[in-house]
Amino acid sequence: MIVCKDLFAGAVVVVSIVILLALFSIQQFGTRKVGFLFASILALWFFCLGSIGLYNLLKHDIIVLRAVNPTHIYFFFKKNSGAAWSALGGCVLCITGTFQLLN
Repeated sequence: MIVCKDLFAGAVVVVSIVILLALFSIQQFGTRKVGFLFASILALWFFCLGSIGLYNLLKHDIIVLRAVNPTHIYFFFKKNSGAAWSALGGCVLCITGTFQLLN
């Protein structure tokens, strides 16, 4: 339970304003340099995510890779026919939204 909701809401607003001011201040350098800056940050972010994931796979248990087995989706659709299509639609929306964000 969050006790200080107003404090966190205020912090989110302040951080958003700082990010917007930073974006508007570097806008004068053109979209190419701004895009290069964000591409570098995203590349670092994805590298960190991949490294942490690989570390956790090796440290804890690699058996989690069995989840990639395509028969799981077949049984999921067989068990939850209508809800499975909604879940798949949500996944597709997430993927296309991320693609559009990076494109």
